[in-house]
Amino acid sequence: MWPPPLFRQRPAVVQIIGGLVLPPAFGALCGFMLGTSAPAYNVLMLLAGIGGVLNGFEHAGAREGVLRGLVGGVLFVAALVAIFELRGAPALVPLPAALPVMAVIYAVMGMPLGALGGWLRRRSEARRARPAAAATR
Repeated sequence: MWPPPLFRQRPAVVQIIGGLVLPPAFGALCGFMLGTSAPAYNVLMLLAGIGGVLNGFEHAGAREGVLRGLVGGVLFVAALVAIFELRGAPALVPLPAALPVMAVIYAVMGMPLGALGGWLRRRSEARRARPAAAATR
């Protein structure tokens, strides 16, 4: 069903899993792969960015998407850093800054990705409403 239901309209268990369980679980996977496989880590980080936009799309605008992106980004990066540090393996991907700095950058990156998704949702709904309004005239 497109567009997907708004996040606030989903059952509480789906909100908990989607908002509080999946971001750190995916972050943990990325943290593991950072010390395991550079190609896999890069693909997973691309998927994380796409996921940030799609998560924002579950909200009725950029403002709500920013909040979802912030929460998801912080949970994601906390798990990524924790798992990577617990493993003690060297990073196989050259990071442009120290991991703590990258953690802040990754967490902050969730905000514009979520905002983009929320903005796209609002734009999509406005476009869908225009033909319907024209048909009722």
